[in-house]
Amino acid sequence: MNVHRYTCDIQVMDERMGMSIISNMHLKSISFLSPFCFPPNSKPIKTKPNFTFSSTTTKPTDPPSNYSKIEIRVCTNRTCRRQGSLQVLETLLGISPTHVSINSCGCLGRCGSGPNLVVLPPAAMISHCGTAARAAELIVDVCSSGGADNNDADLARRSLDALAIRKRAEIEFEKHNFSEAETLFSQAIEAKPIGGIHIAYKGRFVKVNVYLAYCMQKIRSPVSFCENISS
Repeated sequence: MNVHRYTCDIQVMDERMGMSIISNMHLKSISFLSPFCFPPNSKPIKTKPNFTFSSTTTKPTDPPSNYSKIEIRVCTNRTCRRQGSLQVLETLLGISPTHVSINSCGCLGRCGSGPNLVVLPPAAMISHCGTAARAAELIVDVCSSGGADNNDADLARRSLDALAIRKRAEIEFEKHNFSEAETLFSQAIEAKPIGGIHIAYKGRFVKVNVYLAYCMQKIRSPVSFCENISS
């Protein structure tokens, strides 16, 4: 009888020790970030981050995939402004494609080596970009597809030529030389720049409509129209 009771006590102790070991193993298997470690009314911590890091590095000269959105920020702080950043900003606004956003920004922390720019993505810092030619080269490097038939130097030159022609067209329009302005806008489009074609199309469309409205106004006032012809 005593032997049987001693055997039963040993079995009970073994079962309790086994349950204790299993319980300890179960607790160790649960991470400290597991929802089971928190009170019932608290929210568990998200163990999966909502962002990812890429192991591949992206160069500022890599072409965008499927015309992804690109932003270029130009420092217009006092030091960079003295070095011509406002002119660079104007050039970039005039020759950039539609998927490239050009904005001004504050100091980028490299005073003295400017004008400074930053390309987003991949947050690449560009220094000593103080001329229109350098700005055109930057746009071509960032946005060009890099095909075999695409000459980057020629594309940058054509982009600057188209910008200059477009500015001449705007001057001619201010002088009411509508026909010459339309011709110049067409030349800017035919130059096939890397960007700014939409501005040329818009300028030509608006100028033609204004020219037609101007002609209609003159037709409705034949006296002044005849005086202008005779003069």
